[in-house]
Order: sequence, then structure tokens, then C-alpha cells
Amino acid sequence: MTYGILTAHGAQVVVVNPIKTRAIAEARIKTDKVDAEILARLLAADFVCACWVASGEERELRTLLHHRAALKKQIVGVKNRIHAVLARNAIAIPTSDLFGVKGRQFLRELSELPEAEKIILTSNLKILEAQEEETAAIEKELNHRAIGLPGVEILLGIPGIDVLAALTILAEIGDIKRFASAKKLASYTGLVPSVYQSLQSVLPLFVRESTYHPFPEPLDAVGGPHACDTSQERPRPP
Repeated sequence: MTYGILTAHGAQVVVVNPIKTRAIAEARIKTDKVDAEILARLLAADFVCACWVASGEERELRTLLHHRAALKKQIVGVKNRIHAVLARNAIAIPTSDLFGVKGRQFLRELSELPEAEKIILTSNLKILEAQEEETAAIEKELNHRAIGLPGVEILLGIPGIDVLAALTILAEIGDIKRFASAKKLASYTGLVPSVYQSLQSVLPLFVRESTYHPFPEPLDAVGGPHACDTSQERPRPP
């Protein structure tokens, strides 16, 4: 947001990778004032390693997608709280889908709860319905933005990729031409397998998350409908 505000007022903004700016990374004294002076001197000498910055449309799309991901996580939290109410009172769930049509009807008609638990259950159901309504509104807006967006149709041809997943990939990657090879793209997304080895100990690392960009978390949401569901146990590599 700060980048957009400054550029809108005519300022020339350069985003710098601090890890590759060794004068700052290796400095003994690290304060905002010292770092700002070092950056100004390096920029004047054209010695800074500038980072790529997404366009305004891509940043806006990211914001909407991140908001949707946050709403989905909140929905999972509300569902977990409803499960907790039933567990505390040893109430069996009579349906396979507690939050389907029959399951919600069961929750609304549940009368064998103490008064306080009824209030909590009713409150959580209202919150759940409101959050689902907001999520549906955001998804409708995202689907509308996907119409005519370059690259969406190509990604939809990949099995398992829907419109929202395609938008997430496009928003986080940006212009794919900026990557010199498929390996560099895979490395940027944090999907490159690596190995940590010390003496005789070898530890395989299946996902290497980067600290330079927020891609790994949105990419996790592409994994499927339960990617953000903490109540579902996710399989681990052998």
C-alpha cells in the first residue's frame, strides 16, 4: 500500500532485497537511520539489488485473494468452536456433514444443551452464516475479475485448477516472462525440494518457504477445499 501511495504522488520507489544488500545485512549497528543512509548512498551509486514489484492490478488482486483466504480460515475456526460445544456436552452428530442442510437443521433444533452453551452455539451459527455470505461475495467479485484476464484460460486447462486457483497463481507470480527458467519459477514459489545435511545427519526439506514474498501461503490455498482446514489432518511425506 505504501508503495502505491508514494508512486501515485510521483515518487520513484525502489524495493530492495535486504539479504542481498550486504552493507546492511552485515552491519554491526542496525537502526532505521543508519540503514536509510546506507541505502541512499548505495542507490546513488547504483549498487542496490532492486526487487520486482507487482503492478497495481496484481497487488489489488492479491489483497482480495488474501482477504478470502483469511475469511476461509475464520470459517474453519467457527466450525471448530461449534464442534467443541458438541464435544463438551457429549452430543453425537447424527449426520456425516454437520454443516450441510440436515446438519444445520440439527444444530438449530438442538435443545439438550445448557443455556450458556445454547447462546454460544447460536452465536457461532450466526457468525458462520455471515462469514460464508461475505466469502461468497468476495468469490463473486474474483470470478468477475477473471473474465478476460490473460492466462486464466490456460491455467484452467490444468486438472485441479479452478478459477480462484488460477487467479492466485497469476496474482502471486505476475509476469511469468521475468523468470529465466522453470526451475527459477519453482524456486520462487517455494516448491523446490532441498536437503539439510550436517555430518552424518541428513534431513530432507520438502518445501522451502521464502521470506521475500508471501507466495507459499496463498499457494497452500490452491491445494484444495480443505487446504486451510486445520481440523483435517494433512498427509505428510514419508
